[in-house]
Amino acid sequence: MEGDGGGFGVIYHTVKVGNNQEVIFRSDEDREMYLTLLKRYKKRLRFRLYAYVLMPDHVHLLLEPGPVVLPRIMHSLHSAYARYFNKIYRRSGHLFQGRYLSGPCTGMEHFWKLLRWIHFHPLRSGLVQTIEDFPWSSHGEYLSTGPEAVVDREVILLTLAPDITTGQQLYREIIATGMEENQPLVMAGWEEAAAAAGASGQGDVRQNSPSILELATEVAGTTGTTLARICSGDRSETVVWSRSLISYIALRLGSWTAAEVARVLNKHPATIIRGAERVERKWNPQLDSLVRRVWQRLQGVC
Repeated sequence: MEGDGGGFGVIYHTVKVGNNQEVIFRSDEDREMYLTLLKRYKKRLRFRLYAYVLMPDHVHLLLEPGPVVLPRIMHSLHSAYARYFNKIYRRSGHLFQGRYLSGPCTGMEHFWKLLRWIHFHPLRSGLVQTIEDFPWSSHGEYLSTGPEAVVDREVILLTLAPDITTGQQLYREIIATGMEENQPLVMAGWEEAAAAAGASGQGDVRQNSPSILELATEVAGTTGTTLARICSGDRSETVVWSRSLISYIALRLGSWTAAEVARVLNKHPATIIRGAERVERKWNPQLDSLVRRVWQRLQGVC
């Protein structure tokens, strides 16, 4: 699934949940292994990582794909950890529940909202009294005076100040109290990511974004079909593929949920999810280029 650009320079908040919400970390050694694998695949698959938190039964990551698409990153990382876990505990079967959930970051305001949400998650969940007490998130790395360990913190801290030390001081203030007036506010984080894949918490940003109908119309023009056929019961190859493209772009690049897309296309949400997955399975450089063109044309509409 390698593509020319993969995530199109988009930062994603991803969530991977244990099967039936089972515990996926039974010991600190398990957590250390997960971070070792995270660092290994970060280097191998060339993505940037900006935040993480390892909860007992799920993991949150804030990452930016490079030349390898997000689905391959998530599959490679979590398949490797599942193999380790099953071997250590002499178990078989699925460790994780289905595919991951994800939502795109829409700008710096949203980025800081997500970062703060991820680092405060253990506190909100009642695991600790302060976020500093939880050792299995990237919060400590942002405050560390040592070299970068797992997260790419320097590129973020240097957006706040011309040097790392000042950037860390401002990071503390942002996490503690939010941005100063006239700068992006740090708000309570993204709605529980597990509630719905693709829910990016954009709020009013959607008012300036293309609609699902505009997306469907753009795809119809690209594939040589019509919006009416896409929204009908037509099961021809071209129409089914057009729905799949709409589903992929809407869920992976846009801010819509499967339920929202399903309502517009008169389909079941499961059909929308399967359509997006169909595109991921067929991913290649030509498809990457086609999706990129459609998305860029849509952005030009706004």
